[in-house]
Amino acid sequence: MDTPLALDTAACDRARLARDARFDGVFFTAVRSTGIYCRPVCPAPPPKPRNITYYPTAAAAASAGYRPCLRCRPELAPLAQQALAGQAVQRALALIHAGFLQDQPVADLAGKIGLSARQLQRLFVERLGATPGQIHATHRLLLAKQLLTETTLPVTDVALAAGYNSLRRFNTAFLQGCGMAPTVLRRQHHPLAADDGGLVLRLGYRPPLDFPRMLSFLRKRSLPGIELIGEDSYQRVLGTAERPTLLRVTADPKRPELRLQLGAVDPRLIPDIVRRVRRVFDLDADLQQVHAALGNEPLLARGIDERPGLRVPGGWEGFEVGVRAVLGQQVSVAAATTFARRLVDAYGAHLPGMPSEFDRQFPAPDVLAEAPLESIGLPRSRAATVRALAAACASGQLDFGPGQALEDFVARCVALPGIGPWTAQYIALRGLGQPDAFPAGDLVLQQVLGHAQGQRLSERATEARSQSWRPWRAYAVLHLTLMNLLFDRFDTPIGELTIAGDENGLAHVLFPENRHPARGREHWHYAPGALPEAREQLLQYLHGERSGFDLALAPHGTPFQLRVWHALALIPFGQTWSYLQLAQQLGQPTATRAVGAANGRNPLPIVLPCHRVIGSNGTLTGFGGGLETKAALLRLEQRQAPLFA
Repeated sequence: MDTPLALDTAACDRARLARDARFDGVFFTAVRSTGIYCRPVCPAPPPKPRNITYYPTAAAAASAGYRPCLRCRPELAPLAQQALAGQAVQRALALIHAGFLQDQPVADLAGKIGLSARQLQRLFVERLGATPGQIHATHRLLLAKQLLTETTLPVTDVALAAGYNSLRRFNTAFLQGCGMAPTVLRRQHHPLAADDGGLVLRLGYRPPLDFPRMLSFLRKRSLPGIELIGEDSYQRVLGTAERPTLLRVTADPKRPELRLQLGAVDPRLIPDIVRRVRRVFDLDADLQQVHAALGNEPLLARGIDERPGLRVPGGWEGFEVGVRAVLGQQVSVAAATTFARRLVDAYGAHLPGMPSEFDRQFPAPDVLAEAPLESIGLPRSRAATVRALAAACASGQLDFGPGQALEDFVARCVALPGIGPWTAQYIALRGLGQPDAFPAGDLVLQQVLGHAQGQRLSERATEARSQSWRPWRAYAVLHLTLMNLLFDRFDTPIGELTIAGDENGLAHVLFPENRHPARGREHWHYAPGALPEAREQLLQYLHGERSGFDLALAPHGTPFQLRVWHALALIPFGQTWSYLQLAQQLGQPTATRAVGAANGRNPLPIVLPCHRVIGSNGTLTGFGGGLETKAALLRLEQRQAPLFA
């Protein structure tokens, strides 16, 4: 067994033999006896150790003469992030994957990040086992292989999508890299054509991924007329007014993959669309590295334990994120969404023939640079900031392209009137996908980090505290802000209720006595009058004036628990289901025990009505608030006895 570069052979062996998806894309296994290279998750029988060579990238294996496996399909592996220790390599990789080398030489790539071509070549070979040109060539080849395997696109369109302007050059490169002609690979697969002439692609990631929480975050910040984010999907309109199209992203229930459904589109746009989807859902994150860097901080270790699949939600377009960040200065997320809706309605281009949910484009920078934004209710100073941001983008003074150094981008942002370090870091975090962005001036971060000392940390102290979390501070931001729940308590006939939540929604409803304690409760902040909607609707329910709830919910749980809790909301008011019925609703009729355990962990009783689940023989079973409370709630719903005299 031969292993070049700095890969740990023993660790690679363990991951390969276990088919551990957490290492997918971190290394590739080349097999000398077959001449192919595979992902760690390859289902083929393990080869003999003496025939194995480990490579850090697909390009390294390809440059050594190996072909991609047809079973495990290396094109599905997420990108590795081992290069993040070197910012120059990281920036160059981002530019390559965005197509920089499509029409520009390596010397220009090196110059863009401040190196000579020779220095860049040496760094790439040291870190990735391949030159920039080889990385680019393999990236194009694997995209073509995926499109040939999963879509019915004509071979000429596949060549265009992969960046080949010559069909003959594409055929030659594919034959050399895959050992067969593109048409031969196409004949081995029979993908179904989409009804609208579009395509469906599989996008892999290293588990875990908290997809429901990602959707919840994006839903609160969605752009009406452009995006529609449901309980299990993300939809967006894109393209031009002459040729708009829709995309839809859902989670594969069985594999660590997202499913991208894309309407008819110019094939040359496919690589950019895929790249943006991967950024929005942070699919290339290596959470093992992230957690190793953050886990030494006890506060973050608890957050990782509670939310192991938490990632950084990105934005589709950096300019959108920037405008939204300015709109959100000193107001709530809901207020910022209202301003964004007005802005899109007033200045976004109309897309004729599209449904109302998808009939707008986000306003272009040159449009907003001259717009009288005070007309949508923006304060004069904030309107001026949006115009300044738009003018800077329109002139090229500021751009949101890949490969930028974080400090350079922040410096250009804060040079604009009305944009400070907090806003600039937030834009970098979500608009550029910068994993080390850290808005140290954020009051929530300062409050959470200073909670143990009983006082809010200063911005300087917050920045200093974060240094050991580099280069993954953006993930620390997400974990820490989710710890800042506000709570209120109020009296009811079933005892005092405590409710807790944040800007994302209601997270907990607690009884005076609870079977399971709410983790992290010591970090909640008492705020009388917080969450007034939740309080009002709960009281209306207990008065018999409401049969359901219309609240933003933000429960935390495993993907299976979230599915169970979502199913609880389907039980009709005044009716009961057995655990078997609940399991059948989930399509897992043999999982009654697991369903019962998840039901018992429901953090939002009453709102997500776990009290409506009873034993198969009709008897009441355990309930966090006690069986007496459960019986009272069922009597109330069946109008047998009011809780309030």
